[in-house]
Amino acid sequence: MLKLHLWNQSIYGVDAVIVTHTHEDHWGETAARSIPKNLPVYVQHQADAAKIRSQGFTDVRVLNGSTVFNGVTISKTGGVHGTEAMYANPQLAEILGDAMGVVFQSSGHKTAYIMGDTVWTADVNKALNRYKPDYLIMNTGYALISGITVHMDTVNHTAVSRTDMRKFIRGQGIESRVNVPEDGEILKLD
Repeated sequence: MLKLHLWNQSIYGVDAVIVTHTHEDHWGETAARSIPKNLPVYVQHQADAAKIRSQGFTDVRVLNGSTVFNGVTISKTGGVHGTEAMYANPQLAEILGDAMGVVFQSSGHKTAYIMGDTVWTADVNKALNRYKPDYLIMNTGYALISGITVHMDTVNHTAVSRTDMRKFIRGQGIESRVNVPEDGEILKLD
């Protein structure tokens, strides 16, 4: 996996952490060691909450529906790591586990939707139709709408590189609508 070269300096000033699921590429030793134990951590369900609490975190909150934190409405959306056929295999289903997406809304600001590790499902369509996000942050390699693609060149189970993604984006003529950030690049969303 990619070494998070900005990790230690970028964690300062963070008000809360959202953990879409506890796979190693989203919640690992570095996070457990580096994040202040009293910082609010939002998770998708009690199993993830128990895991993170067992690492010494004292303010772990299960996100059910929506909640408001520091003036920002945080809404949980559905997500799944794979296809129905993949989940039909009990061993694979256990490895895939659960995943959630998250929508951030605040008065006077644009809406952002982090899809999380999910394939495109009815839940994704439902979230897009309900929240009508201005920004869509996808852990995928198939961008057809305005968004920011992430999760490339960083983890061992992703097959789409930034080079491949940029080539695809150019081929689709959507360069003005999709951003492919570099490792450590910080994007400001209005």
